[in-house]
Amino acid sequence: MDILVLKRALEREKARRSQAEQLLETKSRDLFLSYEKLSESHRNLEQINLELDAKKKQLKDLNYLHDSVTSDLKLAANLQKQIIPNAKRIGDFEAHGISKPAMYVAGDLYDYFQLSDETLAFYMADVTGHGSAAAMVSYAIHMQLNPKSNGICASNYLSCSSMETMVMKTVAELNMEYALLEGDAHYFTLVYGLVNMQTGEVCFCQAGHPPPIHFSSSDNKVKTLGDGGMPMGMFPDVSYGAVTCNLADGDSLLLYSDGIVECFSPEGEAFGNERLLNTLQDTGSDSSKSVLKKLEDEIIQWNGSDVFNDDVSVLVLKRHQTTDSSVPPGQQ
Repeated sequence: MDILVLKRALEREKARRSQAEQLLETKSRDLFLSYEKLSESHRNLEQINLELDAKKKQLKDLNYLHDSVTSDLKLAANLQKQIIPNAKRIGDFEAHGISKPAMYVAGDLYDYFQLSDETLAFYMADVTGHGSAAAMVSYAIHMQLNPKSNGICASNYLSCSSMETMVMKTVAELNMEYALLEGDAHYFTLVYGLVNMQTGEVCFCQAGHPPPIHFSSSDNKVKTLGDGGMPMGMFPDVSYGAVTCNLADGDSLLLYSDGIVECFSPEGEAFGNERLLNTLQDTGSDSSKSVLKKLEDEIIQWNGSDVFNDDVSVLVLKRHQTTDSSVPPGQQ
């Protein structure tokens, strides 16, 4: 009887030991799998750390490049500001402008300068897009038109017999140069003109640029001049017509880039031509400085910010015989 009990106890013990061994084997297998997963996670973590280190290096390199490009753009913006002319009074004419790049540098550019004792030249160009690429094209245009670089503006003035011929030939030659280039990054609009400072006669060509606005002091009215024309650089052998007007004492001529009329309010409404005309209508008899200040304030208020989505440029030429104290001394 005792032997039978012992045998049963031994069998139960063997059964418990077998169960324990199976459980231990299961736990060991689970532990091994957990260890494998942990090892894999560790390897993944090491890979992630390596990738993070690489990303940190890339970010550091990108930050360096960003700082370098920003520094270059600031330098370019400073250089571009230096070629934009200050307010001047030349004879009976006052010239004043504003330029607000959408980025550090602009694709808009304007200039005015004397070609002789009786002739004043002016232009405004708006290159496709904005930023550094557009700024490079605008600077090239500046070099080709500025008489200090002996460009086509000065050479045609010497070789042509009339202002109409001068402006049409200059614009046609400039268009030909850019139309022969490859790609489309060099397209631009332009208004280029000459003023006879003795008679007040103005003659200009319009190449796809918004029409200049003439303010007449005799009847206190404004009107647009020109009907468009083909933008520059699109097709060779394009001929451009000339538009003439006369600036009497107190009259002014306003040139602007499309960044003005295409400036949108926070609600998505464009500033538009009508508001621009009304502003000049209300301020046309004021000094060019006052006209620009009023327009600048209005466009900033309309935009809701002094940072614009497109380059904004305005140039005012005004004829009057009284000295404007707003013009800096020594620039008359």
